[in-house]
Amino acid sequence: MCDIHGLPDQVLNVVTSLPYIGVGVWSARKRRFESGRLWGASVAGVGVASCVFHSTHGSWRTAGALPLVPAPSLPPSLAGRAPFSRACCE
Repeated sequence: MCDIHGLPDQVLNVVTSLPYIGVGVWSARKRRFESGRLWGASVAGVGVASCVFHSTHGSWRTAGALPLVPAPSLPPSLAGRAPFSRACCE
């Protein structure tokens, strides 16, 4: 992992990760079913992990990448539970 572009790229990458946090928090608060709230929380978590990764630099970049490794796999796996929740089948 290299840091050849510097601070402007870091700032833009963090800014483009903020909508994931916003959509995730909105979804976690507004969804009726637990599976939708869980999905929203996981999307917000992906946004936070992305912000952490993009805000680090130098030797901290490797440590900043650790939360980003499993994060993208969470929303799809949790969204797969949504059609099978008990609340939608009652």
